[in-house]
Amino acid sequence: MESTYKYIINRNDVCSNSFLNNLFFRSWMVRALSCFESSVNNNEFPCLFGKKVIKLKKFFLFFSSISRPMDDLVAAFIEYTNFVKEVPVRERIYSPFVVFLEKNTFSTLKDEHQYGWSILQMLHDRDKSSWPLDVPKDTENEKWSFCFNGLPLFVNISCPQHKLMKSRNLGDYVVLVINPRENFDEVASLSSKGGRSVRETIRNRIKMYNDGVVPSTLGVYGEKGNYEWRQYQLEEPGGLELKECPLHIRKS
Repeated sequence: MESTYKYIINRNDVCSNSFLNNLFFRSWMVRALSCFESSVNNNEFPCLFGKKVIKLKKFFLFFSSISRPMDDLVAAFIEYTNFVKEVPVRERIYSPFVVFLEKNTFSTLKDEHQYGWSILQMLHDRDKSSWPLDVPKDTENEKWSFCFNGLPLFVNISCPQHKLMKSRNLGDYVVLVINPRENFDEVASLSSKGGRSVRETIRNRIKMYNDGVVPSTLGVYGEKGNYEWRQYQLEEPGGLELKECPLHIRKS
């Protein structure tokens, strides 16, 4: 079975044995996907939307092999963001983009964090689209968000060596979970009672899942003193300690 897309893979297309037995697939890919789905499908996993995503199998995948050129990853991001632009938000609310990175020879959580950020920097450096006019380029502005192909995105950097922040450990590989920034406004808006309730429920579940540890950097987009990039990577001892955003955003 061939995917509808050239680079990204719709999870529904992976359901058949014919796809899994394709020469394209390697054992690390099967393991990465299995670990990811098992982690999110855990009854205690805090993100309720993530659990529904696994159930619906509507999310998109990209396996970034060590031998695969980074140009393919850039093309996959273009393909996914084009999909987002073309489909109404309510129709793709449960269709995030999950990137599995094969390289896993890191000795520390700090190294894994730095690798995740380096991937984002590479994407930004190769992005040929203009930065959205309504999103500031200053990472210390509460309205800043990572953007690619003209689209604001939220990035979840999950790493195998997370021990305290267990909700950011999704298996044996560094995983980037990408959602359009506007998804959160749709399902968990602070302007609605339901949205506020959803946020509170998920934050409480994060605390329980992480054995009482509450990430100090979790905040609300746009609130004074809250910087979006601090939520991309959650800090814990042994990880990358950040005093400023490690991304260098082009000013022009």
